[in-house]
Amino acid sequence: MIITFCGAQSSGKTTLLNYLSDRNPEFKFIPEVTRYIKRKYALPINEQGSLLTQMMIMTQHVANAYNVNNNQSINVILDRCSIDGLIYTRWLCENGLDMSAYSFAQTMHELTVNKYDVIFVTSHEGVLLDDDGERSIDVGFRNGIIKLFDEHFSTHEYSNVVVLKGSVKERLETIKSTLAKLGLEITI
Repeated sequence: MIITFCGAQSSGKTTLLNYLSDRNPEFKFIPEVTRYIKRKYALPINEQGSLLTQMMIMTQHVANAYNVNNNQSINVILDRCSIDGLIYTRWLCENGLDMSAYSFAQTMHELTVNKYDVIFVTSHEGVLLDDDGERSIDVGFRNGIIKLFDEHFSTHEYSNVVVLKGSVKERLETIKSTLAKLGLEITI
């Protein structure tokens, strides 16, 4: 199975993933694509993302989805998915990046979205914007991304999306019960 998280920056994804990875060594955890691309290729991210940055991010989302499916015996949890790449690319294109980036992101998203068995969307409500040294701490940028996520999920239907709200404990309980319905046991 491929389980993924998505949502605006500072919405609790990393907290949940760190907690789960510490307690569930039988799952393969794939770290966040954007930070990987920044570190590996020294490309700008967040508001400074470039056409090349977004193309590399979307390509990595496709690679993650297809590499995982080559080994059906491993359950994988991804930190972010192609929906994230699509939303951030849209924001960048609405703020000056060439629109060809968004067309590319849409195509790559269509190639991957059906590969995800569960997409956990982390709500930003009650989660403060936190400076971790890499994510943008610009409130306007975050609010723009949140708006685009809200618009996306109000106009696109996914049968495999579960929204995570509330405290960390409540979110973990939702994850546990969702995966249990699919026959996967996870320790929280």
